[in-house]
Amino acid sequence: MNRKILSRDKACLIVCTVLNPFSSIRIGLLYETLSGYEPIPGAEKIKIDSLFVNLYEQDQRYNLRTLDFIIKTFSSKCREEGFLFDIGKNELIERKFTTIGELADRLINSSITADEKQVSPESEKKISG
Repeated sequence: MNRKILSRDKACLIVCTVLNPFSSIRIGLLYETLSGYEPIPGAEKIKIDSLFVNLYEQDQRYNLRTLDFIIKTFSSKCREEGFLFDIGKNELIERKFTTIGELADRLINSSITADEKQVSPESEKKISG
């Protein structure tokens, strides 16, 4: 299997793009440039561990599926880049990722080149569910 590594900048952009709507930072996690969007300076140091716990608690309390939505969005963004997203809900809520940078590093470390077999609808359900 060919192994292709996601760049740090792209991984951080994916994390910031997915989490931006849920961020408590007023200015957001992204800023617009001439070529698109970029993470705000210092984004990789922003703490996110309590974000996932809070979203999980809200999901449980109000019967929402916010974390499922986040996982599916991560999966979709990674697939656009040719990678599979292999992080589950439990990893997000167990505070395994303290900062955006740590989650981006995990995307880099687990990046797997997507081929036709790996990104079938069945494997997508297993990864995101």
